[in-house]
Amino acid sequence: MAKLRLLLPVIIVFFIGIIVREAFPAWIKDMGISPAVLAMGNIILMVLTLLTIAFQKRALENKNPNVFIRSIMSSMLIKMLVIAGGVIIYAKTSGDAFSKGGIFAVLVLYLLYLAAEVYTVMKMNSRKNA
Repeated sequence: MAKLRLLLPVIIVFFIGIIVREAFPAWIKDMGISPAVLAMGNIILMVLTLLTIAFQKRALENKNPNVFIRSIMSSMLIKMLVIAGGVIIYAKTSGDAFSKGGIFAVLVLYLLYLAAEVYTVMKMNSRKNA
């Protein structure tokens, strides 16, 4: 139960993304946001955030502080490559249906997931007598 409580901010951001997409479909369409892009971006960001939290949790358990710094840097690199790759693949495959609004909405979701991740890692770090 403690692990679930630790991941609660990330889960809340995930459900906020789902609720906004389902509760306001007309507003999302009016903003030029593709609901499919928003849904897929939300899922990808959730998985990436959970993976990076797992990396950082394992790094916090190591006695060498450099391991934690390396895990943060590698997490950022992994996220950047996956997100950039996803945008490039989407741009190439969507053709005329490319949704700039959808990409910007996913970037806003990225900021929310980043805030949730930082909050979670700070909570994990405060428990380790840092």
